[in-house]
Amino acid sequence: SAWRASGDVETRRFEKGKPRPKRNIQLWGFSVEPWTAMVCPNEPQFEEIIREALQDPQVVKIGHNIGFDEIEAMDYDCDIVWPRVNTIESEALLHPPFKEAKKRRWLALSTAVIRRFDGVPYWKDPDDPATKAFFRVAYSHIPEWQHPRLYCALDVIYNRVLWPAQREALLKAGLLGVFTKYVAPVGPVMTKMEYRGLPVDEGRRKMLLDWIGARIVTLTKDIQAFAAAFHARRIARLEEAVAS
Repeated sequence: SAWRASGDVETRRFEKGKPRPKRNIQLWGFSVEPWTAMVCPNEPQFEEIIREALQDPQVVKIGHNIGFDEIEAMDYDCDIVWPRVNTIESEALLHPPFKEAKKRRWLALSTAVIRRFDGVPYWKDPDDPATKAFFRVAYSHIPEWQHPRLYCALDVIYNRVLWPAQREALLKAGLLGVFTKYVAPVGPVMTKMEYRGLPVDEGRRKMLLDWIGARIVTLTKDIQAFAAAFHARRIARLEEAVAS
């Protein structure tokens, strides 16, 4: 039977808007048992072992926004094979994002964990002064130069225990089938499209964008007209009720 392993990669920082650097992984982190983790540097002696695990169909690979890790792994000729679980997707099914949540960490791993486990500190910003201070106090036995590995270890530890809790919640909500049959299988396909690129007919793309833009304008006017008429009738009825 398949066994579960959560994973995470830590990469060198690079500026947004610039091309993504290739072969940029610094650390690999894994958790195969609840509340335990292993973190290793990205060195050749570990690559073959990691590749074997990530390409083993008997291992359920768990990751939060695992598409990022998949893209980084493909730089090392490692295509993460099915089955895999993206806990950010399952969290989005359980707690759908809304417009006002876009600027908040609505689906962050720390947020998802705090929803289910009391007393979990917010630790997702390792460069934040408050997080650094917390690390120094809570993990005083770990030297500060090891904090990047600690951050990676916490990531996989919490993700490893998050998925069983999410799975139970999906089952209770009647959404487990939707996730396993439809949402989860789409992820690897989308990731490969993002990594390899997709040929685009620019002329047809522009034509479709123009058509969609025109339709949006037309439909917006139609909706506004319908809404105005609806509210006018609603207000008239309220005024009539008040008067009577």
